[in-house]
Amino acid sequence: MRNYQQLGVDFERFANRLNGLFETMRTIRPDIVDGNYEVIHDEGRLKVVDSTLDERSIVWLEESLNGDRELVRMAAGFNEQVVRTFDTERGNWDEQGVFRRIDDGYGDNGWNRDYSGLAGSVGRTTRFMSLQRDIDSHHLRPELGEHNRFDRTGIYMEKYIEKDIIQYQSTSSGGLEVVRSIEGASMFGWLDLMG
Repeated sequence: MRNYQQLGVDFERFANRLNGLFETMRTIRPDIVDGNYEVIHDEGRLKVVDSTLDERSIVWLEESLNGDRELVRMAAGFNEQVVRTFDTERGNWDEQGVFRRIDDGYGDNGWNRDYSGLAGSVGRTTRFMSLQRDIDSHHLRPELGEHNRFDRTGIYMEKYIEKDIIQYQSTSSGGLEVVRSIEGASMFGWLDLMG
């Protein structure tokens, strides 16, 4: 539970810093900043993927993003937290305070999910632009207020992990676009009752 909550805290910090950087970058090249692309963290760098931008624009965007070393560090830290949440924190604390792993994933709650080996794929799985769009577009119940917006980070990351194989759908103009479904049950489904 601690790791799940930390995901929201970490991503909120990352998103706030990214948005601040984008505001500055937008004054120089709004056409690039507001373009169609994804950002991932891979091999110690932020990289632009799934892009419709030209090569020069991608280079400018990546150099600008990676120029903020704290942003890069935060992205790496978020991915490490994703691994801690889904690949390591699987089991129960016993009476002596020792954490006992459950070998078949989240078997104690009936989901039988196992995200073993996530450290090897988390860089590809965590798509920061999609995550921010999904969190921003979620309709919170009015009585909860905006402070709960990032509590859903773990639910979205779980869906990205499950849908790590990229899916495509046809657009009205005849092209293809990347689709990632976030529908369906979650290990953290109790959060839907709260927001």
